[in-house]
Amino acid sequence: MEDYDFYITGYAKQIAYAKRLKYAAELDRDLTFYKIYIDVYDGRDKLFSFDHLDLVKIGYQFEVLSDCVYRVTWEETERIFTCGQREKPSDILQQNMPVHI
Repeated sequence: MEDYDFYITGYAKQIAYAKRLKYAAELDRDLTFYKIYIDVYDGRDKLFSFDHLDLVKIGYQFEVLSDCVYRVTWEETERIFTCGQREKPSDILQQNMPVHI
């Protein structure tokens, strides 16, 4: 985990109700979710994206510290993930093409 850069790129939140009564509602736990999306970079290259539940499924602990700040823990290793994105590399062809006026 330490050889790569991780950025939180967004989240999705869905709340679904099984039953709605006049003053209350029963939550449908199968259709309700909160997912935090993460991009992984090696230098300037984006390798892949996933959501925090993928980490939880394989044994990582994922903890919300504040808005856009998360702690990911695996055994004794801990990383802080924050919101952000890498800048897209500029187009090398455009840089090297001559400009005619």
